[in-house]
Amino acid sequence: MIRKSIPVWTLGAALALTLGVGPVGCGGSDTDTADFGGSGNDDDDEDSSSGGRKASGGSKATGGKSNGTGAMGGDTASTGGRNGTGSGGKSSTEPAKIEDLIAAICEYEFNCCSEGELAYRLGSTGESVDECIKDFTFQLKESNAASNPFPTGTATGLLGILGYTVDLKRVEESPKGIAECIASWESRECPKLPSGEASFCEPGVGKNPCALTNLFKPALAEGDRCTLSLSENTTENDVECKAGTTCLPANDPDNPNDYPSCVRRGVAEEPCSADKDCDFNFYCNRSGDCTEKGDEGDDCSFKDPDAPSPMAVEADCKPGLKCSPETEKCVAQCKEDFPCSSNSECPEGLVCAPTTIGNDSVTWKTCQPIGKNANARCDEDADCEPNRYCDGNVCQADKSINDGCVRDEMCESGSFCDRATVNENGAVRTPSLACTAYFQAGATCFPVADASNGCASAASRCIYNPDDLEYQCSKNLRKANEPCNPDNGVPECQAGLKCEVVDSTADWPYACTKGASKGEACDDDLEKKKKTEQRGPGEDCEDPDYPGYPNDSLCLNSSCVRNWANTGIDWLCSDAPVPVDNAGSGLTCGG
Repeated sequence: MIRKSIPVWTLGAALALTLGVGPVGCGGSDTDTADFGGSGNDDDDEDSSSGGRKASGGSKATGGKSNGTGAMGGDTASTGGRNGTGSGGKSSTEPAKIEDLIAAICEYEFNCCSEGELAYRLGSTGESVDECIKDFTFQLKESNAASNPFPTGTATGLLGILGYTVDLKRVEESPKGIAECIASWESRECPKLPSGEASFCEPGVGKNPCALTNLFKPALAEGDRCTLSLSENTTENDVECKAGTTCLPANDPDNPNDYPSCVRRGVAEEPCSADKDCDFNFYCNRSGDCTEKGDEGDDCSFKDPDAPSPMAVEADCKPGLKCSPETEKCVAQCKEDFPCSSNSECPEGLVCAPTTIGNDSVTWKTCQPIGKNANARCDEDADCEPNRYCDGNVCQADKSINDGCVRDEMCESGSFCDRATVNENGAVRTPSLACTAYFQAGATCFPVADASNGCASAASRCIYNPDDLEYQCSKNLRKANEPCNPDNGVPECQAGLKCEVVDSTADWPYACTKGASKGEACDDDLEKKKKTEQRGPGEDCEDPDYPGYPNDSLCLNSSCVRNWANTGIDWLCSDAPVPVDNAGSGLTCGG
């Protein structure tokens, strides 16, 4: 029997599934504050607390993950928890306590994460909402634990900062701010795949209700010991040091003490020689006086007014505002004329496009109306309305079918730029480099991963048909037992199926299959190996053939890591995303 052969050409690397954002965490970043160390530190540590908290022996090891997604929590909070447990949270108008916030974050975690994800992320603390609340409340109020045991990406954000960094002896709770933060958790949704639509900001939205400066008021005076990691930065004031002071390290020449302490900083009309001599929201003017930074609509200026630079602002604006090089006024985020770097910084209807300032047409980009004519500046196609493309300088009208092109965006609606270097049979071809009408379902297509396959969006899959020995546009992926080509550069099988040898005696041995059951031969090419079921987050992934070593292939997400939580197994599957083509959601934590 003669077997039909697979095309001999190589498609290159498989086409990756692009989601538009990094992995979405069950615990996405909920604060701009960086990962910090312990909260009840001893006096020998620069970030320490004098006296610390009540010495109660710390807490149990609590789990985590290492995918870098930020704090425990994520994109939404839900009251009641995954099994209907939890405190229910507080409304934004009802004053709240910090333990209420811990409860809201824990409830979110348990609502959106599966048991396996919780086991990986929280270890023994992941047994229940109540255990999570109890542990982090203990860390905040009683423990002298000096460092956060959680790997980056789990409780290293807000929960970790509250438990291991914030010292309630150095701050006062802000009931209103805490309630606002709780409300933000309760309004969030569990992680979900992005819609693919363009991302725009919303005017007036930008204040982080969970910023530490909104949750707490500083309680330390000049000279008091402070925590360096909670000192002022470019967007937030000191958390612990009162206005007119800032936390400086022991080796700073302005700090007279041999420990981190709150040091005096200038406010309005006090003398200075540099911006660092002035307190948060103040700058040092040319006369040598500390001056308050501008609010929206206030005047601002650049050190060189003839050649303004974003890095050389003289009379500066407060956080959330930038100095417009066109008007020399402080402009709020997400408004027209706001100096930007990407379209996501502009409101719907505006784009971040190049702006000419004097003789400089390169340095500045600001939020402007989308380009509607050939005079509109642009640096990407998204800066132009749908029937135009950016030629690298201005918005040009789309090209018609048969006109020359170098990319799809140049072509009119219903067409693509033919750049394919292989034909429908997999043989080498010379692309026309012309706008070409899209192919419909059933028509032949170009099996390429680095250019358009030519298929219309309604039939965007270019799949090999072994009966016709050619690639054809298809509306759907292959179902179980349908023929497929394992060498295609894009997935051909539906989620949960893989293209494997199912019958080595058939003309075409490859078909979409779930694979053999446990203990059965994988396929005819690997009949001596037995099928091992893959495992989800939190499950043991130690290699059975090599005890003591991890085996990534045992995990649905191909991520086997050392178990830091000491829960009885040495290696476990992390909660990294399980790919859609492996029957997963493509999300880090889907609840």
